[in-house]
Amino acid sequence: MRTMRLKSMRRAGLRLALGLGLGLGVCALVVVSSLPADSAGAGAALVDPVPPERLTADLPPLSPASDGHCPLCADDPGVPVVTLTQADADSLGRAYAEFNQALLERMDVAMRGGQLGVPGHTREARRRAHLLSRMLTVNSIHYMVEFATAPDRVYEASEDALREAFARYTDPGVYPIARMKRGRMGLGRMCVHYDVSTDLDSTTTVGGQTLRIRVEETKIEGERRRVLILELPTILFSVVEVVLDEHFSCEVEFKRSPGPPAPYDLYLFHSMQGLSVRKWGVHKPSAIMYW
Repeated sequence: MRTMRLKSMRRAGLRLALGLGLGLGVCALVVVSSLPADSAGAGAALVDPVPPERLTADLPPLSPASDGHCPLCADDPGVPVVTLTQADADSLGRAYAEFNQALLERMDVAMRGGQLGVPGHTREARRRAHLLSRMLTVNSIHYMVEFATAPDRVYEASEDALREAFARYTDPGVYPIARMKRGRMGLGRMCVHYDVSTDLDSTTTVGGQTLRIRVEETKIEGERRRVLILELPTILFSVVEVVLDEHFSCEVEFKRSPGPPAPYDLYLFHSMQGLSVRKWGVHKPSAIMYW
């Protein structure tokens, strides 16, 4: 994870809406903040920001299919389909951005006031502030798992609905939206269909970063097929190619634990189909875990 000065993080608050996504790294989310309630130097108490809550419905729960097929591919998945609009995507991004900005401002006050267990303006105080910020800010995994684990509805989005949010907010999702025909989340699953019928060599904007994206025929596991390829910059290597088939799907689970050593949320994407990573060979991850 990139390290920056806390004041820079605060200035970038509106761009920290959906912190980690698209990447294959690890993010940490802690449920309860241990920051002091008083605002040292500000003369007033700071209210803990609360992440947006998931939509709810008075519908009976429906378990996902267990026979191996993707239940979200059907035009009628058997439950209501909630179509997300451009306004919905922007509202979600703005709510998360405001939450993160408020948290970073409070973290800065705590650091400067020596409330992190060490005197302020020291290297150790900055280290602790950065660590807590990375643990407590909300990101794309937070909302995607909430949508994907909804037992009574399916959320559907198109490239048009998500384009502006992907361009405006940092790392707004775990899959690219270029050439996306339809993305669905719900019933414990995620399902994305791409248009790979014609070649493409272009760029897409994700969180202010311009990334190269291609559609071409390539050889994967000894078989030639048409795929979408996103060139993703990483910390360890220059670029990793994320290769997606016409249909990508996975199962999604969410678990909350009281610890030890502290409360944490566990987000698990498993039984993944249609995803490969290419760097010094082709690798097919079957599961990705965030906590």
